[in-house]
Amino acid sequence: MGPIAKAAQSASVLVCVGGHDPSNQIHRSQPFYASEGDTTTISTSGLIFSHDTQSQKAYVLVLKTALQPFVSNASEHFDSPEALRGDEAAPSLMRPDAFLRVLCTAQTDKGKSVVSWRSARALHVIQLSGVREALQRLVKAQESGAWRIGWAVEGTGGLLRLPVEAQIQHAGTLVVLEVDCGDDTFQLTETASLQGAKLEPGSQVVSSGSPFGLLAPRHFAHSLTWGHVSNLWPSVDGFGNSLLMLDIRVLPGMEGGPVLDERGALIGLLLPPLLNTSTRTEIPLAISFEELLRSLRTFFAANTAQSDFWRSLKMWTRSTAGRRQARLGDHV
Repeated sequence: MGPIAKAAQSASVLVCVGGHDPSNQIHRSQPFYASEGDTTTISTSGLIFSHDTQSQKAYVLVLKTALQPFVSNASEHFDSPEALRGDEAAPSLMRPDAFLRVLCTAQTDKGKSVVSWRSARALHVIQLSGVREALQRLVKAQESGAWRIGWAVEGTGGLLRLPVEAQIQHAGTLVVLEVDCGDDTFQLTETASLQGAKLEPGSQVVSSGSPFGLLAPRHFAHSLTWGHVSNLWPSVDGFGNSLLMLDIRVLPGMEGGPVLDERGALIGLLLPPLLNTSTRTEIPLAISFEELLRSLRTFFAANTAQSDFWRSLKMWTRSTAGRRQARLGDHV
């Protein structure tokens, strides 16, 4: 799986978010963190999916779960029409003191790979309604209430300190980051067209992410893990699947990383695991690619502004969707 593993690593980036934490409330609720003075930094993984050479910007998808400790109180208005248009007066998703950095791999004119940190900003929110519905049905499958969304090592912190409805809400929301990449040419994965791709239990998968990434970025970034699809969670509308259940080793900080099949096709994004709080058993989950495309279709329908991001994302979905585009409508 050499070329496939390289494609997974090329699509994955390490994302760090941090800000003021004078009372240490944030870092006490995280499975891992870095602290300096009154500043706490945490990290997650993301999918880098587009590089606009004209605007010198790249775009990354991350889960809102990782950003939540530094989200502003005005974030409920972040997906307003003003925010979708990118108006400067639109509410900011992040707190004023928060910062975002992405560890990216670029190529020089001589073909040499260079790794560097790039500043980023939260640009858009994409709601994953199908993922939320699927997670709600999963966690409520047992009356005991033992199911949660989060990592066992968090204890009662992190996502687990929140009501289960809030856990689902954050896990079912993607945030688009805009990365300032200058003149660099980023190494982006060449995903398969997905034409005729069929996913079923037993299918081989590979994923890349950055477990505990900020603690030692040069060692943990772009870590690989592989396994199989153990089950599929069908969507409510009957088209495709909302969630993938995986038999794969996933560690904190890998959520948001891409999942590829044995042909190198993007089939999903890792979620925090489904956790049984009684047995501390984690079940790895991933957002399906079908659900991602469905959510993008809704986003395009609501957002007609012709921004650089809008054009880049639309080109990316068209190039990766293949024949599925016709099923999902003209918005993708």
